[in-house]
Amino acid sequence: MSIGEHVLKNADYVALIESGKRLTAEINIDDLLRQILHTAGQLTDSPDGSILLYDPERRGLYFAAAIGESASMLLKKWGESSNQRVPVQGSKAGVVFSTGKALVVDSLEADPEHYKGVDQQTQRKTNSMICIPLTFAGERIGVIQILNKRTGNYSQRDRVLLENFSGQASVALRNARLFKDVLAHMGLYTSRDATDLVNQLRKPAHQETLTVMFADMRGFTQLCQVLNNPERIQNLLDEFLSMLSEQVTEHGGIVNKFLGDGLLALFRQTDSATPAVKSAFAIMHRFNSLRDKWESASSQELSFLDIGIGVVTGEVILGTIGSARVRDFTAIGTPVNLAAAFEANARGGKRILVNQITYNAVKEIVADAIGPLAFELRKPDQTVGIKYKQYQLVRLKPDAPTRVFIAHNKRDREFVEKELTEALSKYGIETWYSRFDVLPGKDYVEAIKAGLLKCDWVVVVVSKNSAASDWVAVEVSTAFADPRLKTKIIPVVLDDTELTSISDQMRQLNWVDSREVRSVAECLYKRFIAEPSEVSLSDNENGMASRS
Repeated sequence: MSIGEHVLKNADYVALIESGKRLTAEINIDDLLRQILHTAGQLTDSPDGSILLYDPERRGLYFAAAIGESASMLLKKWGESSNQRVPVQGSKAGVVFSTGKALVVDSLEADPEHYKGVDQQTQRKTNSMICIPLTFAGERIGVIQILNKRTGNYSQRDRVLLENFSGQASVALRNARLFKDVLAHMGLYTSRDATDLVNQLRKPAHQETLTVMFADMRGFTQLCQVLNNPERIQNLLDEFLSMLSEQVTEHGGIVNKFLGDGLLALFRQTDSATPAVKSAFAIMHRFNSLRDKWESASSQELSFLDIGIGVVTGEVILGTIGSARVRDFTAIGTPVNLAAAFEANARGGKRILVNQITYNAVKEIVADAIGPLAFELRKPDQTVGIKYKQYQLVRLKPDAPTRVFIAHNKRDREFVEKELTEALSKYGIETWYSRFDVLPGKDYVEAIKAGLLKCDWVVVVVSKNSAASDWVAVEVSTAFADPRLKTKIIPVVLDDTELTSISDQMRQLNWVDSREVRSVAECLYKRFIAEPSEVSLSDNENGMASRS
């Protein structure tokens, strides 16, 4: 027993034993994280707390769980699906993660080394804090951060108690993560509740109406021949498959199989066709940006790359197949075969093909479609097949964006955070901008390209400050170079600065004059969801206008 452990009382050991029993029994990661925090808060009489896990891809920490008044804001702005990461360098949580040593601080407000980006966005000051590393078998996976103790400062007893508790939490979290990985390898990679997924595995195969989606890259074989670099090819494939799986899970789907340079996804919501089709369009749009990014970093011409997607709604047999030891969750039936055939047929400018049932379910959100077209499904040895109606989806009606990129100068930060990031969040729109999203030490241009890939629109804050900034010009030129975004750039004017002082390409863009509108965010939101024909170059309604 260490010297520090002498400060623990019998009741503390009993509490640790009971908490260990509860944690090891939980397999759902989200429930486990919440349970860890609530227990840590009870042990230390603390109302606020969070668990930050390490993101190796972006080399930063994200909030995996939080309790307290700012919990929902933290998870929305700094959670796993957010673009923002707490830097490992320049933050207390990062120091604890890097060193593996606990940290107790009585007053953070005046601490110059305390990373205040989170406090500024939540508009709540952090007073006292105890931060403990989460470590399993020598591997650091994150930290537990407990804040604002109700009764005085954190004591030696609090630190020792949480250090012992973090060991239990690390083991439980590691086990839950491994369990999630096992489910994924069985065909259940999703953001859904793990307990629900286990119940699905236990059920016998049953009939269910759902939507099946196949997505596949066109030209991958040619890409392998052109690049002739196995490592480079593997990196591009990983990036492509990551994009596919991200868009499927963000729209509530299940990644059931990776199939070479594509995937099979299942959507089981009540209105399964709508999220499946929205996911398909998100994949298509982001593939355009991804291909452009690859081409800009390559001496080869890659315009031959494309994507094909088949989406079919219908009744399938759903369940697990295999032995008692090796099991696989999948769907079987005509809709699966038809979706695969549609995906194979999605060529020559046809990128998203759907069946009649899917089209009927989504036609209210479709702006442009071609069909019905005749399609015959038959096996190679069949002389006569079954005919189906097929629709080619070209364009969806505008929808509110998920994420908006903000190009601005740091001297306009107050306007950005109050009038844009905070105000747009009320419409459910997340914002990406360099102050929080470009981590120290990262290549700025590459970070901007990666940020733009995850965004749906670009807002450029036009002012004397941004006109004098080379970085704003870089952000704008990078956005214009992206074919998906070059028509989705909106300047927001703060003063008399000309748009062309930032980029000549902005000359004919519609803009918002912040001095003439009641709410810049409201004006932007209306523009985001407007049909392209609804906004002309001479339109000045709600502050929109053209300016050279």
